[in-house]
Amino acid sequence: MSLWADVLGRIQACDADGTARLVSRLDAAGRRQVAAELPGYLQQLRRGRWEGPRDLTAEAQALRVAGAACLTGAAQVAGWLSHRDLQVWRSLEDPDRILAVLRHRPEPWRADLARRLVRRMRPLTQTWQRYSSPSTWRIAATLVVETGTAPPDNDAFVSCWVDHAPNRWDHVERLRADPLLDHMVPRLFEADGAPEALAYNLRRNGESSLVTGLVALSAEGRLPRPMLLDGCVSRFLTGGTAGNLLPYARLYRDLRLTLEEIPERDFARVLPTAPTPVADLAYDLLRRVDDAGQLDDDLFAEAVAALAFRPEKKLVTAGLRWISDVVRRSPGRAEAGLAAAAIALGQDALPLRERAARLALTLAPHAGEQGHMAVRAAAAGLPADLRERLAAEFGDIAPEDDASPPALVMIADDRTLPPPIVSTDDFAREIAQQRWPGAPDEFERLLAALVTLTHRDLPAVRDALDAAGARAFRYGVSASDMHPYTYLRRAALAIVAPQDSRQLTDGFLRWGYAEDQAAPDLIVQLRLREIVAMLEDGRTLPVLLATPTEPTGHIDPMTLIERMRSLEQADAEPLDADFQQALLRLPRDAAREAAGRASTLRTPAGRMLARWLGRGGLPAPAVTWAEDDRCGIRVAPAQAGLPGLIERLCTLGRDEPDRWVPQTPDWWPQVMPSHRDVIAAWMQCTWRGTPGRWRAATLPVLVHAHGPAGSGTAAALASVLGEADPVIRGRGVDALLVLAARKELPAAELGRTAALMVKNGDLKLNRFAAALDHAVTAGAHAQVWETIAATLRLLLAARRDKPRAGLADLIAVGTKAALPTRPRTDLPEIAVVAERGGTSRTAREARRLRDLMGSFCP
Repeated sequence: MSLWADVLGRIQACDADGTARLVSRLDAAGRRQVAAELPGYLQQLRRGRWEGPRDLTAEAQALRVAGAACLTGAAQVAGWLSHRDLQVWRSLEDPDRILAVLRHRPEPWRADLARRLVRRMRPLTQTWQRYSSPSTWRIAATLVVETGTAPPDNDAFVSCWVDHAPNRWDHVERLRADPLLDHMVPRLFEADGAPEALAYNLRRNGESSLVTGLVALSAEGRLPRPMLLDGCVSRFLTGGTAGNLLPYARLYRDLRLTLEEIPERDFARVLPTAPTPVADLAYDLLRRVDDAGQLDDDLFAEAVAALAFRPEKKLVTAGLRWISDVVRRSPGRAEAGLAAAAIALGQDALPLRERAARLALTLAPHAGEQGHMAVRAAAAGLPADLRERLAAEFGDIAPEDDASPPALVMIADDRTLPPPIVSTDDFAREIAQQRWPGAPDEFERLLAALVTLTHRDLPAVRDALDAAGARAFRYGVSASDMHPYTYLRRAALAIVAPQDSRQLTDGFLRWGYAEDQAAPDLIVQLRLREIVAMLEDGRTLPVLLATPTEPTGHIDPMTLIERMRSLEQADAEPLDADFQQALLRLPRDAAREAAGRASTLRTPAGRMLARWLGRGGLPAPAVTWAEDDRCGIRVAPAQAGLPGLIERLCTLGRDEPDRWVPQTPDWWPQVMPSHRDVIAAWMQCTWRGTPGRWRAATLPVLVHAHGPAGSGTAAALASVLGEADPVIRGRGVDALLVLAARKELPAAELGRTAALMVKNGDLKLNRFAAALDHAVTAGAHAQVWETIAATLRLLLAARRDKPRAGLADLIAVGTKAALPTRPRTDLPEIAVVAERGGTSRTAREARRLRDLMGSFCP
């Protein structure tokens, strides 16, 4: 047996320790022999494995140690250990094993390797990477320490140092003994990626975090305190997100500054725009300096003006309270305080405006004409009652001219379909380069090419796919994987190696296909499954019927008729799921025009298509809200005798399982592009326990589809508008604006559905109100008012001793929406709340809306 065969046997047995012992005993010639074989073997693995189902960690460790011991140059070893296919995550043995086989190398060589490894590091962007960061970092860090070389200024090296920081009860002692400490700590305030790493470290480790360790080492003099303080301030001035700056704010606060150490000018600079953790810190420190009588008047004016402009109610309130406290002691600061109060009069929240107005009235006798002018200008946009109170002290205040509301902008669907694939080589290359998960348009394009090209020249397609490594598609496929990405590779495998594909299919049949799933998922999977089965049997078709001709998923009726004619000429019957999917993708408004042309088709499927077109396509199923259902939505077909899959799509109700999780949600809008309300109902029923980002990604596509928009659309839209993440809510607002601009928004149904979801505890009213507020700002005044009016009617009809959380916010947005549209809506429920009296915000907002609506009536 050859030397390489011995090493290869250990590698294939995943015996990393045995590989290390074997290669450590090799002479120079033996190492050269192994080094010559390793790259080719790795290339072979890459071609033949394709996301293999086995865990590669142990085999990768054997390959790594073999390369570290046998490759000659430091550049070669650095490239080998950094190879993306050979990464080992959070292994305790891998670094020690590799360091052991490297110890025979000269120190300058190892120092060079350390520098090269560090330079090759890239920032970690995913949480799972931070939890299990690559062991290559430990190799590089150990080599840096052992050789005494200064590590290059690589930001990823700093982030990895944070990720590997000790986090146990003795983390301070371990950190104190870290030989890299003095080099790394200053870089925490400079390196990109360090804030994210520190934030994750603090979140995960709490009192055993790196932040607490730095505070402890500073207290004992191990780390210079000025360096930590200056570094934090530099990060504050640089800016960042709230999450990324939180660890620096925590570090700065825990260092417990003396008055002399507080850089008040720097904190006054960051106060207007800093994220909330830094703004909170800045306010506390500036207030502390001012309470000690050491904050000059200009900085006070700058700070309170910045606080009055902040979006956080807590900080605005704190700034107004600060002004009130200070002016009692120093009336000379009334001018600055009044200017800040004038800024706060522009806040959206009515309680903040009222508080600012009260403060302005208190400061008026102590301020000059400049402050009075600022209040008069800011008060022009206030409600009439507040304007009148301020006018009594500051003089006449003219209300703002009623400006026309901004017009809704039509958001066009600018998507286009990629061109069809006509070359066998192009098809083989693209299918080999396809990456998970991929877009539906890309898959449809590849499926169409696969079917058409195999019918035209099956041997040529087989040769091209074989050359592209399609036989490797047998790996990485499991019975639980039902994504189109996997089915597409199974179809390619069925072309080049039908026997291998049939073995996989037999295995899936033994495990059992998951038929018990949401109907939109099932039709996608059955269509792909029947293509695989056709190719396994050695059959081909000239064309797929259901390939869309429009980005929405629609098929031009004339194109579908020509595809049916191609099947007839080839004496072939269409695939069942593909045919039903094609019927669902026909546009309803153009169906009857093509019925006469379809009447010349001779096959049973052709005659069915002609009848389908003659009836105008699928009649709109009835979508209704049912309060007693788990999912709240029911769908019923409008006629009997529909094909099996289509009937299943049109039937949704009480008996549907709530355990369904969508497998292919990005495909759903294209399943029934002329019946978006049905797909929206499936979304709402099956997605209740899934992440909101899934809904947010699909909803904007769904609203560009066609068909009625009723209870299903309203429920799906309301659930996204009520998400906790403001980014996801923003996607919902975009969808609302598209429907509103197209005059397709079911505004009253959206309001009614939202109210029912609030009652059921499925929707938080304050989030829903915040989303509608953004829609008002974008110009959807009339639509939002109709939505809010419907919501209020249902919520206020039931008497409650205590108003619902968020009700005041919703009423305030209703007032904002009603102001430019001047609706003459009968809303007695608001009058009832307003007439109850009281000083709660809900009562005040109700009185404000009642008075506004009263002014619209003749």
